[in-house]
Amino acid sequence: MGSDRGEVWLWFVDGERPDWIEGTGLPILSERGVAGPNDCVLHVGRPPKRHKAVTGAGAARGSGLSAWRMNAATRAILALRPEEIERRLRREGLAARISEPKRGGGFGNGKGAMLPFAASRRYAATVFGLDAVEIRRAHVFGPTYDRELGDRVRWLLAKAAARALYVLGLDFGQVELELTDQGRVVIVSVSPDMRPSPGGESNFWRKRFVYL
Repeated sequence: MGSDRGEVWLWFVDGERPDWIEGTGLPILSERGVAGPNDCVLHVGRPPKRHKAVTGAGAARGSGLSAWRMNAATRAILALRPEEIERRLRREGLAARISEPKRGGGFGNGKGAMLPFAASRRYAATVFGLDAVEIRRAHVFGPTYDRELGDRVRWLLAKAAARALYVLGLDFGQVELELTDQGRVVIVSVSPDMRPSPGGESNFWRKRFVYL
């Protein structure tokens, strides 16, 4: 490839590194100025109240370019009230019930309480680059536990999860959804932090070069 090839960096801002980070093999950005104009910087964790944009060396030279910052909207989203998160999702046509902040960042019905929908199943979707790299059961309600997840249902869950993050300006994260007995998908929590299962991590690393 030519000289315009970029680098992918990880930028930690809270000192706590998710388990899935260990297998990435990606360099850690300790000085934001090193990011070049064609680089991609993955924001991992919660940004501090005051931080500078990752502009990169190219922008400093007056090229007008800057590094691609993924999940740069994390702090702004976490500052919103759950009601506003829910309003934004519903405004875009997504069914949502975001009742309270979740521990560890994000919003949702963190206690797993039954919602006022006839929910039969709850799923967790890990999304990166607006693609659901994993959909798995999170909590189970009702008699449909043993039913296999069909392709159409998986597609509906993946589409809703990716749209939820896109609406909030996020590039990756974790979304919990409930599927009602009537086939309705309801967003119940959204987080900028990916929490894949061990199997989901393997699937992510098989695909990561497609994304990045």
